[in-house]
Amino acid sequence: AALEKLAVQTDPSFLGAVKAQTHKQLKGLEHLEKKLLRAEKKKHEVHLNAVEALQLELFPHRGLQERTVNFSSFYLSFGPEWMTRLYAELDPLHPYFSVMVWD
Repeated sequence: AALEKLAVQTDPSFLGAVKAQTHKQLKGLEHLEKKLLRAEKKKHEVHLNAVEALQLELFPHRGLQERTVNFSSFYLSFGPEWMTRLYAELDPLHPYFSVMVWD
């Protein structure tokens, strides 16, 4: 608005150029905003996919792991130490899920 007022005071023929440039800049900013929103959405999509992959690893077929994976496969992979650690770390009466990480 201030630039338009200055253009009218200086030379009214500049008013059209000022309005056109203002419109062009606003369209450019709108385009940039759309690009930023797409980039942010893509970034969140990558994180969401990682979380979903972890969820499927911990909860196969969206259910409890013990319903689909037999403990013997863990026993074969980690040996009898796995059972000892399982007894030491898990409380079956605890109302929360536990995640055991084996190095």
